[in-house]
Amino acid sequence: MGKDSPRHLKGTPRQSFRKLRELSVVEGVLGFLLPAVFLFSGTAHGLRDVLPDAFLVRVALYTIIAVAIYCIFYIPFFLYKNILLPRPSGQSVHPCKGLLIDQLKILGLGTGAAVLLVVAVYSLMSLFAATWWLWAGLFIAALSFFLTKTTPSLILPLFVETHRLPDASLTGRLKDLGRRAGVRIDGVFSTGEKGRTFLTGITLLGTGNSQRIVLDPEVMRKCTPEEIESVVAHEMGHCRHSDILRIMLIQSCFIISAFFVTHLVLIKLSAPLGFSGLADIANLPLVILTMEACFFLVSPLLRAYNRHLETAADIFALRLTANPAAFITAITKLTGNNRDEAPPTRWEEWFFFDHLPLCKRTAMAKLFVKNEGIFAVDNPGLIAGTN
Repeated sequence: MGKDSPRHLKGTPRQSFRKLRELSVVEGVLGFLLPAVFLFSGTAHGLRDVLPDAFLVRVALYTIIAVAIYCIFYIPFFLYKNILLPRPSGQSVHPCKGLLIDQLKILGLGTGAAVLLVVAVYSLMSLFAATWWLWAGLFIAALSFFLTKTTPSLILPLFVETHRLPDASLTGRLKDLGRRAGVRIDGVFSTGEKGRTFLTGITLLGTGNSQRIVLDPEVMRKCTPEEIESVVAHEMGHCRHSDILRIMLIQSCFIISAFFVTHLVLIKLSAPLGFSGLADIANLPLVILTMEACFFLVSPLLRAYNRHLETAADIFALRLTANPAAFITAITKLTGNNRDEAPPTRWEEWFFFDHLPLCKRTAMAKLFVKNEGIFAVDNPGLIAGTN
């Protein structure tokens, strides 16, 4: 245990993951309560009235103040989840100073992005009252695509330093894995020991089938070369299946639909709640509430689709490496989980799991038949009730 670890805290991976899920529920409830209190207490209207009349200035300042209020309530959750809770579970331990610096950078970027988005959306409301929801959704889709393309070169260097992996043997293995997978590997890199809060684990960065492999030093300490191959093969599966593009398309359709629902809600409630029109920034809490409600209702479907993509990537990795034992030990180590942990309830899986639970992933790997390449997931009934 390092000097930054509080020695009085004890816990197991199972307890930590359970606490994280409970905290997610609390944060979700808070995500509804804060805008509701802001809206129905009259604070939303009062804040609008004390800000300058200039439209863009008012919208920008309103957004900055709203972000600041949210951060005040979020700080206790951040401190507990990122500093206190992960340490007793054997998960990543980041220096507190580096962690806080990274979070300040994220806060700055997040606030800037929030101001940009809100100003853009409310400007579209003002210009296109009937169709703003469509143009706003398309704008966010375009911005998301731009950020996906530019994050490795523009944003990532703000948080981590990467250098070429000195281990020539591992580099050669991973490049050979890429050749077999049909993914061109431009290089294998390692992150520094500090400032790893933005990028951890094993990541593929790039566009199309041209990728850079980035490894976290902690992963290289925990995992054998065979286990690292299994995880990299999983990420290559996402690359070959164009999963990022698929997710972006699904998310874009959802955002446009959610904006349309928000449009209908604003038309219905603007007059009763005392708003001057669609582009009245005082209705921002109502917009947030409506979007949160839409996400809550659709999140089980989005997570189910993500589990489908993750399972397909698992299958790709197992077929590519033909090493189910390394796959099992790798995912067990990297999830920080107990192999004998009780399976989650169905509602927990629906609302919290972007991958299959560990017990189902390991069961799938155990039922892999090396010579025939057959998986239990090809017949979902085989793993439906596996513990």
